Amino acid sequence: MIRRWFNLFSKITLLLLINFAYSNLYVTGGVGAKSFTDNLQYTLNVLRDINGGETVFESRLGLGYMSSNLKKFNYFAELGLSYLPQDMAYFGKYPNGSEENSAVTEMSSDAYAFGRIGTMFCLIDQTYVYVHGAIEHGFDETFSFTPYSRFGDPIDIESTAYGGGVGVRVMLNKRLFYDTSYTYVFGGSFDAYAENYGDPLKVSNSPRRSTFIASIGGMF
Repeated sequence: MIRRWFNLFSKITLLLLINFAYSNLYVTGGVGAKSFTDNLQYTLNVLRDINGGETVFESRLGLGYMSSNLKKFNYFAELGLSYLPQDMAYFGKYPNGSEENSAVTEMSSDAYAFGRIGTMFCLIDQTYVYVHGAIEHGFDETFSFTPYSRFGDPIDIESTAYGGGVGVRVMLNKRLFYDTSYTYVFGGSFDAYAENYGDPLKVSNSPRRSTFIASIGGMF
């Protein structure tokens, strides 16, 4: 009898916890812009720095958790994917500034995974400002070097960057909200090797990226 009541109590508790967690989940989608200021380096006779400075369109979709019992302070956690439909151009020069024989490099990347954890403060009624920490991982960053055919096929360099930012979240009603945020992330040096007339050529990239996103979200 005791075991039966214990099993019943456990099932009820589990269902309540699942219902509570599910009611605090949300989905969000948005668009914005991402700026690349990476430090890409390789050595071909001399060390060359190739800095990305382009700003491109970005769209993203995320799944998050936020307490539905909004008070003066709140928090959220979010995971998602972002999509970049454009390529980024990197232009390299010799250390003395000469453009002779410099390489134009294009980086293409279809998607990034990201995660955010934030702390929110109610500034005015239904309007929250927040700070958040962020992690971003690029799965398929592909670098193509031109006009040098000696590099052979494009090379892939995965990257992981960490950082944070600030944002504003406005509750439109009990379920819908508007969110806008700025995030800056940076990472260490990530390496790969390209062909160079049969000799491997080391290519290193240090990600430096900033993102502005405006999105609409809805609680389950």
